[in-house]
Amino acid sequence: MKTIVNIYNHLLAYSDSAGNTDNPQQRNYDWARRFSNIKASKTASDTVELQPGETRSILNDALDLGISVFDSLSISFIRGSTYKLSIDSGTGSFKTGRAVTGLVGTTATVAVNNNAIAAFTFDGAVDLSSVMVGDCMRVAGLSTYQSAPFAFEDINSGIWKVLSVTGQVVQVSRGTECFAGIGETSQALLASDVQFYAPDGVGSGDNLLIEEGFSSASHGSYKVVDATADCLYFTSTSPIPEESGVIFTAGAISVYKKARFLIYLESDQKTILRINGDTNDTIQIRPISAGDPSLVGMFQYTGLCYQLEIVNDSVNQSTVRYFTAE
Repeated sequence: MKTIVNIYNHLLAYSDSAGNTDNPQQRNYDWARRFSNIKASKTASDTVELQPGETRSILNDALDLGISVFDSLSISFIRGSTYKLSIDSGTGSFKTGRAVTGLVGTTATVAVNNNAIAAFTFDGAVDLSSVMVGDCMRVAGLSTYQSAPFAFEDINSGIWKVLSVTGQVVQVSRGTECFAGIGETSQALLASDVQFYAPDGVGSGDNLLIEEGFSSASHGSYKVVDATADCLYFTSTSPIPEESGVIFTAGAISVYKKARFLIYLESDQKTILRINGDTNDTIQIRPISAGDPSLVGMFQYTGLCYQLEIVNDSVNQSTVRYFTAE
């Protein structure tokens, strides 16, 4: 549901000791700002109490990619406004891949059952023992953002849901999509023609944030349209340069489900804020008067926030109130 957020800020400083003059000539500073009719998709607020030294995660929409073990990455243009971010080397992944051996150079036969299920039968050299029910089977084609030639007819391409695995036979459906498929036999398969992976990790609709490592022209947030274990596809309305062998550094890329554009927080004790996985503890909020609920410390943030952690950096119990908007 759409909501509206209004923000009113007013800073007023007097030069007299009483602090209540209405004489404009004795006002050191008088500045008001109104931000009205800000459209938001969702708002949330809460009050939490933290024990001395306690750490609390109040937002966490980031996906754990194991990115510390990406050795190098690359970006390549696919077509239209679609680009591919690939893992060149390293053991990190965007999804949990299934290791299928013996696929290259083999034959696969597709049989359609009642326009509801397709059975892919691979020859005896293929080992499908790692594939599990519920996994995704990705058949290369135009819909999977890959380049021709393709081993299978385009109607058989796309993402299939694994229903059963028996020996070298995989029965699959289109999941929530309308069924589309035909019987055929494809020979001399390549590793890229059929891939299997778990339906976890990064998916269509998630967001990719590029901040470091790549060209500054690539820095920004993008919408993910597809992903496999070793690459993800995203769209960009502006051209992005192709790059390869980019050495991964901490914070170079992040993937998150959703983000908040507004954070407002109050605390009556010294509090450390960690935004988007930051561990430097550089954002520290101190109350104007510790323990006084009328003179709390405050923090207001507008920007991209998909992860927020708070730490009570005091010897007293702290009360933290916060508001967020998407």
